[in-house]
Amino acid sequence: MPLLLRHGRCCRNSPFEKNGIMSLSPDDSRIRELRTIHSRHSWLPFTQMKLAAEPLLVEEASGIWLTLSGGRRVMDGVGSWWVNTYGHSNATINRALADQASTLEHVIYANFVHEPGLRLAQALSERTSHHLPRVYYSDNGSTAMEIALKMAYQFFRNRGEVRDRIVCLANGYHGDTFGAMAAGARSIFHTVFEPLLFSVDHLAAPSCSQQGLDDESVGLAEMQQALLSLENHFEQFGDRICCLVLEPLIQGAGGMNFYSPVYLKKARSLCDRYGAVLIADEVFTGAGRTGPYFAFERAGVWPDIAALSKGLSGGYLPFAATLASERIYEGFLSDDRMHTLYHGHSMTGSPLGCVAALASLSLYDSLQIGDRLQKTEALHRRGLATLMQSSGELLGRPRYMGSVAAFDITADLPYGVPVSMKISEAALDEGLFIRPLGGTVYLCPAFIATDAEIAEMYDALGRLVKRLPQILRMST
Repeated sequence: MPLLLRHGRCCRNSPFEKNGIMSLSPDDSRIRELRTIHSRHSWLPFTQMKLAAEPLLVEEASGIWLTLSGGRRVMDGVGSWWVNTYGHSNATINRALADQASTLEHVIYANFVHEPGLRLAQALSERTSHHLPRVYYSDNGSTAMEIALKMAYQFFRNRGEVRDRIVCLANGYHGDTFGAMAAGARSIFHTVFEPLLFSVDHLAAPSCSQQGLDDESVGLAEMQQALLSLENHFEQFGDRICCLVLEPLIQGAGGMNFYSPVYLKKARSLCDRYGAVLIADEVFTGAGRTGPYFAFERAGVWPDIAALSKGLSGGYLPFAATLASERIYEGFLSDDRMHTLYHGHSMTGSPLGCVAALASLSLYDSLQIGDRLQKTEALHRRGLATLMQSSGELLGRPRYMGSVAAFDITADLPYGVPVSMKISEAALDEGLFIRPLGGTVYLCPAFIATDAEIAEMYDALGRLVKRLPQILRMST
């Protein structure tokens, strides 16, 4: 999403500025035209359009670099909302898409199937060692999670079982469609729709410091209350629990909350004991984000259903998949047509999305992303340590896993407050695009970011941190 600035003020080198000087002369007719089009026709997500300033105009992108109107380049520190994993304009994915577009751009994926869809389903099943061999395609993370919830609920209905409790974690985020909103935390995003959402059981979310991530015994101690809450809830309602829904290891929109794989092992054990379905929302954490292709691999266990999107296609296309175990799939096989999973999308199984995902999978292997992200973690550890040492008590809770690193500003900054936008603006002045989650600042760059580029991101953050006291003073 474009960076949004204060109403009435353009950022340096915005699409309507050149070299920091407003440039709206008649000579720049294209920029004037685009500004008019934006003001008349745009409606941007998560944006109060009355208060928002002009967004930045990106002309092109390559690797981690975005080129803005006027020629200035900035680093994409968040992978363009967590989707871009192999860099912008990746040659391998570009070729795959061009080749596929000249052969078959789309066909209804119900009466027909096609080779890219079949090859990708096989490849994703192989990634799970065939624990999740059935693949249901859709077009974004929210719908992938809607499908997962429907699968779990209808699985028991088809068996004649009444399991009406859906268990989720506090601070979770699973999307913005109605089922996904219901499963997520009640937040400012969803307040207006609360009367329309079905009830779920929200349990305390586990949370670990970096020490707790590195040392299992510490992690167990830090998660003790969350583990106890989970176990008690299953003991009380186990035979009525339909499913447990969670984001494995990192709650992204919930403030980059990290936790230990030990929690996933306990969740798997309890679901097995009480017969509940375990749903993994791997929309953010999957496709290699934490190192392994699936975050669940760090725990050595598998869910019954997993949702994938964002990095699945390398960030190229709106594309998603919901993976299910053979047990779940067989629960829908029946002579009774009412046992059918009646869900679908016009663009389900997009051949273009499938080849982008296949190309991304090949890059994961050929670039040895699992090994690469271990090196990235070392760079995050070093960069965060430097920031902590230079910030006094201004920053806290440094943490990292795979490609993701985060820290908190100790001042109380609720999600969406203007100061977060000012921090984004200041970071952009330093050549880095970030989008803080309230008081949480994070990096989530493409996996292919070089050591030098990651170091440059931390240099930019270092300059930003020096400006933070002034930014916070001006915002109070």
